[in-house]
Amino acid sequence: MVLRSACRQAARWQRDGLALRTAVNLSPLQFKAPGLLTTIRAIQDETALATQLLELEITESGPIKNNGPNLATLWALRDEGIRLGLDDFGTGYSSMSYLKQLPFTKIKVDQTIV
Repeated sequence: MVLRSACRQAARWQRDGLALRTAVNLSPLQFKAPGLLTTIRAIQDETALATQLLELEITESGPIKNNGPNLATLWALRDEGIRLGLDDFGTGYSSMSYLKQLPFTKIKVDQTIV
């Protein structure tokens, strides 16, 4: 519901000539939900939001656990043109070298690291 609402608003701004990127946090549960890609595609089709204006933020623990299917989902989202943000980097299991394997376009470092 939040993703749909955010995409609707971003699409309104887009129609008004404001190409504002909109970021939406996905919980680990949402990220692992079956049909996530289908749902995101349907919302984008429904709202006519340009793909490059959508950014999904995922907490560090989300993509790390059970990394095979999760990595495939991340790459599929990136291949769709959706920007990906890794939220709270440094609070979980990631190492700097592991970041090379992930398709994130933005990394938000947790304040405990700073």
